[in-house]
Amino acid sequence: MSGSAIAVVRGLGSVDKAVSVSTTSEQAKPKAVYVGVGDNYYFYLSGSWVLFSNVIEGSILPIRPTKVASDSGGSSAVDAGDIVFLY
Repeated sequence: MSGSAIAVVRGLGSVDKAVSVSTTSEQAKPKAVYVGVGDNYYFYLSGSWVLFSNVIEGSILPIRPTKVASDSGGSSAVDAGDIVFLY
């Protein structure tokens, strides 16, 4: 089952807290990201904005971004609950 969604979730270990991110300010690196509302999102990874297109609602992404935005410049915050950082 390597690479399946189930394997990715099990690989997280326990999640101590979840934080709804609705600001473009820098956050601590999460273990993963939960997508509450499907859309296009820009995640700040290793010093660059990376576009994730057509992300499906309910997805858990095994990425460790420090910021999230709804535009390529990182100036438009996402709505509360759209993206949740899992710590």
